[in-house]
Amino acid sequence: MESSADAHTVTCNGSCGRTVPPSSASTSGLILISGSDLRYWFCDRCQLKLCPMNWKRCGGPDDGGTRKVIKVSEEHLDPSVLPPEMWTGIFSELSPRQLLQVRLVCRHWRDIVDGSGSLKDKLTVIFTKSVTIDQDYKPTHLLPVHGANFESCKIASVGSWWPPFGHNLVEVSFSSCKVSLPDLLEMLKHAPKLQILELVDYDETSERPDPANFRLDKVEKLTLDGRNITQLSEVFLDVCRNLKSLRLTWNFYGNHDDCVKPLEMAKFVGDLRNTLEELYINSSDEIVTELLKLDGLKLKKVALLDDPVNYKLLVQLFQKYPALEYLDIHEVVDLGFMVEKIRNEMVHMLPNLKHLSINVGPYFGADLTCLSNFTKLQSLALYGYQEENMSAYEFDFPHGGMPNLKELYLEGIYFPYNRLQQFLAKTPNVHTLIIEYENLFDSWSDFLTAMGTLKLLRKLSIDMITIKKSTRCPFQCLPTLNILNMNLGAMPPSLANMVLGLCPHLRDFHANSISNSKSTINDEVLRVILNQLCKVKLEHAK
Repeated sequence: MESSADAHTVTCNGSCGRTVPPSSASTSGLILISGSDLRYWFCDRCQLKLCPMNWKRCGGPDDGGTRKVIKVSEEHLDPSVLPPEMWTGIFSELSPRQLLQVRLVCRHWRDIVDGSGSLKDKLTVIFTKSVTIDQDYKPTHLLPVHGANFESCKIASVGSWWPPFGHNLVEVSFSSCKVSLPDLLEMLKHAPKLQILELVDYDETSERPDPANFRLDKVEKLTLDGRNITQLSEVFLDVCRNLKSLRLTWNFYGNHDDCVKPLEMAKFVGDLRNTLEELYINSSDEIVTELLKLDGLKLKKVALLDDPVNYKLLVQLFQKYPALEYLDIHEVVDLGFMVEKIRNEMVHMLPNLKHLSINVGPYFGADLTCLSNFTKLQSLALYGYQEENMSAYEFDFPHGGMPNLKELYLEGIYFPYNRLQQFLAKTPNVHTLIIEYENLFDSWSDFLTAMGTLKLLRKLSIDMITIKKSTRCPFQCLPTLNILNMNLGAMPPSLANMVLGLCPHLRDFHANSISNSKSTINDEVLRVILNQLCKVKLEHAK
């Protein structure tokens, strides 16, 4: 760099905007706690406006080892001092509810929130079932957000409020709504920026509408779930032609006349061969057979849902799409039915697999040794029940372990004795563990000792689990745990106290506490919560 006066000056980011030497700015920079590497400089005068208190000195190369760090105090903060991008970084750490409160503080903060796409992405307007939307409906205080959810609403017509609101939407979801297909299309016509569209549990039937006179070329993710899935597919796959992710699911309530023809479903998928990367679809042997006939698809994610599929057809599907990174087949086949040769071949067919959801089958002695051969596997979901019957297992564990596994989900599995601990020892780098829906363990001692096996665990969620014995037990400290979701109804209060006390860095605690004589949140639990945690959500249910 050329030596000049300008090369040795910085611009104050405060309200004065002066250019001063770094030595004249008594702080070497304010760095956001959120992790941003952006640095802001302030002269002495602006620093006093920003924060006249709580200075802390620490060594730093910028000012001869006397770097000063500012601790911002909300009571003395002048909103005009910090640049908008810095406020955006600070606000990004807030929850959606806190963001709404921030908008009410002043016009300056409101404009910052409304002008930031990343902040507006955190806010969603929800229209609930109590709302009937017709020509007389005029919502008040409607924020210019990017997301909208319509939940069990009745939509009779579209008023003048919708076009300016819909114009900003990036994501919209309709769930169990009463709205005709023509009215739905009229709404979407005024949402040209949409990227995500969900139509869930749609049960409205109507005459075949005229072809749409608009396109939603920015929509990349489309979910269609309903009884008249064929009509929905014909309409929306004509409107949304650049899809990367498609979910087609249906339920016919026993009405044979509404049955989907596999050839039609395959045609809809095939029409997206140039863009489609993710496919989630109701499965059957016929559906998979038709999908196998398609050429040109470059799928990376596949989820087959609902009905069983012959595992030999699945093998052909793996051979056809070797680039798969995500595979969910837990509803269509279980590991116990797949012969050992096929299990081993599956590993070689899918060398890039990063996520696998699979049912391990209703058998003792399930063989999971093949899983260690998925060397790129980062996320694993194991389901252990079939037809609402929980299964018990003594796993044959992966010999080489799964060192790259980061996320683990377990549902409906019985882990006798210390089998869970042995299993987790094979997954030492898991940072997210979710265990729920009727998992069964012999004792809290076995369960909590197994948790201590994971030295990098940051998030733990346990719900609807059954413990045979509720005895007090030794429990290792979980120094890395930040987030804990649990049902306190299953855990004795004294044990809950101990667990919370041995998680020194816990910051987010979500507890569902069942109110009865044996289980409650006592004063000791509340003391730990109030002294230690930043975010707490307690749900009480009788």
